[in-house]
Amino acid sequence: MPMSFQNLRGIAVVTGFATLGGCAFFYKKIQDNLISGTYYSKSLLLLKDHEDAKTLLGVPIKTKFIDLSDSFNAIDGQKGVAQLAIPLRGSREKGILYTWSSRANPGDDWTVTKVELHLKGSSRIETIYVEGQTSEGVDHSEDEDREFR
Repeated sequence: MPMSFQNLRGIAVVTGFATLGGCAFFYKKIQDNLISGTYYSKSLLLLKDHEDAKTLLGVPIKTKFIDLSDSFNAIDGQKGVAQLAIPLRGSREKGILYTWSSRANPGDDWTVTKVELHLKGSSRIETIYVEGQTSEGVDHSEDEDREFR
């Protein structure tokens, strides 16, 4: 027995909503997994402690969803490298926080190696952190006890 057009349309609508709901669920799940990593949280703490960056962006600084289609964003736990472009919005400006992290072995904690702030609509790049240096250029490579939590 053939289905009526009404039934087919109803099935298509329900299937469409189920598909969209599933896509939204998995998109949010991927975002949650990205922001739960220490490479993400340590980078934001470094930004929070950087006075020039806070002045440039304006406080409060809020993060937005990471662009999953940006080829810069890559995390390879087996090779021990992670890099993310984290979109930011402050009360003055918008920008992207670029962060590079590494770890020696799978299962080890991530170490942030470099963090840069790129302001939208500007060629200015503010270096927030480079492993072993502060913004004043002081070497902290022997500071083993330094925590970012």
